[in-house]
Amino acid sequence: MAEVQNRFVILSAARSGSTAFTTTLGAHPKVYCHGSPFFSSPRWKSALHKEAEDVVDLGKRETDPVGLVYDILNFTPGPPNVGCKLWHNADKGPTAAIEALAADETIKKVILNRENLLAAHSSGVVMQMRRQQPELFEDPETKPKLNFDKTAFLRFANRRMKWFEDYRTMSKGDVIEIPYINLMTDGIDAMRPFLKLHPYRLRQRTEKVGSGDIIGRYDAEYHPEIRAALDELGHPEWNREDHRTD
Repeated sequence: MAEVQNRFVILSAARSGSTAFTTTLGAHPKVYCHGSPFFSSPRWKSALHKEAEDVVDLGKRETDPVGLVYDILNFTPGPPNVGCKLWHNADKGPTAAIEALAADETIKKVILNRENLLAAHSSGVVMQMRRQQPELFEDPETKPKLNFDKTAFLRFANRRMKWFEDYRTMSKGDVIEIPYINLMTDGIDAMRPFLKLHPYRLRQRTEKVGSGDIIGRYDAEYHPEIRAALDELGHPEWNREDHRTD
């Protein structure tokens, strides 16, 4: 079996560009990068590459989540840099894995942060609507406008900010933080010295979706309430975001 030289974990959250980041980074011939080991759906057993999926015991998601992630990071079919992404959800498994790996100084940590939480929240709402009511998005010229629940948004924002505070506090050893706003440019460039990668042209693997007018995603009647919520959080600038992917 090939030898793993660097193990890394991407600490992030949903709708933060992590799929674009892991897919693009994983295109480097010296990087073997997975999605979340705790992902599952009716269509896929996991977000792992097939070679790893055939080797590790996915049953450990329930019985030994920390051991599962180490099994994944210790296996490679060839590339010497192995990583995956992790974030909190309602299950205890990801949280236990995050705490263990963050404290392990032999694991490199990448904190991928989408600071604009109105953008992240609205992106999640749109994704859910696309799944439940795809007919609403058949005409790209008439995208549905979103409703706004201030209480739900503030709860979401405060929870996410707490996660990233914890990531920064818990992470020991080599740590790099990459902001979403430039993750596909400076972010990829920053990973080369971080993982000691040789130069290799990496092309962005996903395309830009949506515009930077975040508040414009919502029905105009909610705009005053949205601005009040952003002012309460101290981030009025979150009404827009110049971004690459949703």
